[in-house]
This record gives sequence, structure tokens and C-alpha cells, in this order.
Amino acid sequence: MAAESDALVIGAGLIGLAIARELDRQGVRATVLERGQAGTESSWAGAGMLAAQQTAAASPLRPLALASAELYPDFVAELERETGVSVDYRQCGTIVLAGGRQTHFDDHCVDNRRLTAALIAAVRRRGIRLIENCAASAIAPQGGAWVVETAAAPLRARHIVIAAGAWSGSLLLPGTRPRKGQMLAIAAPPGLLRQVIVAPEVYLVPRADGRVLAGATVEDVGFDTKVDAAAIERLRAAAVQILPELARFPVAEAWAGLRPGTHDDLPYLGPLPAYPGIWAATGHFRDGILLTPITAQLIANLILGRSPGLEIAAFAPSRF
Repeated sequence: MAAESDALVIGAGLIGLAIARELDRQGVRATVLERGQAGTESSWAGAGMLAAQQTAAASPLRPLALASAELYPDFVAELERETGVSVDYRQCGTIVLAGGRQTHFDDHCVDNRRLTAALIAAVRRRGIRLIENCAASAIAPQGGAWVVETAAAPLRARHIVIAAGAWSGSLLLPGTRPRKGQMLAIAAPPGLLRQVIVAPEVYLVPRADGRVLAGATVEDVGFDTKVDAAAIERLRAAAVQILPELARFPVAEAWAGLRPGTHDDLPYLGPLPAYPGIWAATGHFRDGILLTPITAQLIANLILGRSPGLEIAAFAPSRF
């Protein structure tokens, strides 16, 4: 017999974990299903820039980005109190270099790996069931609810949230595709970089221990996550050109991750009309970390029958 929850969230990245936590806060019993280890895909691989102010004025994403940025201070403060995990949220500002000019934005940043660890801790402290190393293989209706088939056992829920990132394409959202990004961390001392710097060839993001993250490529190569030494060297050279002091310090780490992309680089948010009770929360591309708080709030509102609070027609999963 299938184990039952009020809501089953497929995907234990930042988005899925935050949705499960928000549902639990509002009295909805949730289970989270993850094909691998929680928080080890794009949520782990990102840089943590919260670039709401840099979102184009004409983009339908801008109101969502600004709303999520406004939620961030309280979101991380509550999460840190709840778990005791510091997420290194910084109101550091961003300098954008373009055309020989500098433009300053009041954007912030967060250590996404620490944020992911905090959300995993919050989910576990709340007693939310987190099933790892268990992929969803199919979703089918059953008696007014949905059953998700897995290699272990079927799982039943009234509501299904697809938050599986780059793997959402196999789960009723074929427009989702992986978009590879490669990055590196340079072992700089604390205080060398205090703001985010964005340039045409590279961006630089500071960390609490002094490391400077430099990224990132955008590649359409399927699910390939190999690190290419030449690509990493190009990013390092571009970083040194902006901040020459970085040449003195070694590369501490290099990695690749898979962002969830869509045809128009906008997320899928909201109901799947042909599948009542199934909700999309994926395809956030480069903005998943930024959009985590607002996505959790929005999806919880929809599941509870409330207004999402923002206009989301541009993100409808049915648009393709």
C-alpha cells in the first residue's frame, strides 16, 4: 500500500526543501523525495548572488525577484534561529562593470551551501519525511489523489509538487532541460573582496572564509557535469583581470552543476491544468537561490487555495 502525505515534493534542492518547510509551517503534512542526496545538485553548485535589482525592468521575472529579495532577511533570520546554522547572508551590494562604466546595485548574496544545510536541518527538525536516493519514475491518478512510483515503494499524496530541477523534464514538464555551469573558488584571505562584482566574462562572489567564487559558464551539453580545465582557466584569468591580487592565490576548488532551464529562461510556477493537484516549481535557471523564499510562499498559497499574491501567468507550465 502506498505511503500517504498531504503533499509530496519531488526534489530536495533549495526550492523543494523550502516548499516542504513552508507547507509544514502552515499545517500541511509533506514528504520530500530526492533522486540523490538532498541539496547536492544546482543548489550546492551555485554562487549565491541575489541579483534582484539587476533583473531587467521589462522582464516578468522582476516583480517576483524583488518580492523574494524583500523576503530574504526574515527568511534567513527565522531559518538561523530555527536551526542554529549560519547561512552567511550579506547585504554586500554589487558592482557591475560594463562598457568602461561601473554601476552599483543594492543586491545581496548568501552562501547557498550553508543555506541548503540549514533547510535540510529545518526539514529534519520538523519531522518532515525526507527520502533520499530514490527517484520518481511515474505519476498516476488514484482515487482522488496521486501515486508516485519509485524503485522502493509507491508514495501517495493529494498534492504533488515537481521541484526536481534539471530532472523535471521526465516528470510531466518536458520543456525543462539541464544547462551546465562551471565555477571555481580561489583561496583568498578574508577581506580581499567585500562586494559582488559582475563583468561580461565573469562574476566574483565573496565568502566568509575569504574564498572568492568565480563563475560561470552556460553550456547546453545535456547532463554532463565534467569539469573542463580550459574553461576553469578562462574564468580564473578573467577574475584576475578584474582583481589582480587573485593571481597570488591558488584555486581551492572547481566544479560543475546543472541549472534547470526552460525555452524562455523563465520558471514553471503553478498548476498543471491537465493534472489537478500537481504543481510546478522548477526551471528557475540562474535565479533559483534568489527565488527560493517567494517560490515556497507562492506554492504553499496555491496548495492551500489562496491567491498566489503575485501575477504568475507568465510562468504558467502550460505556456509551451
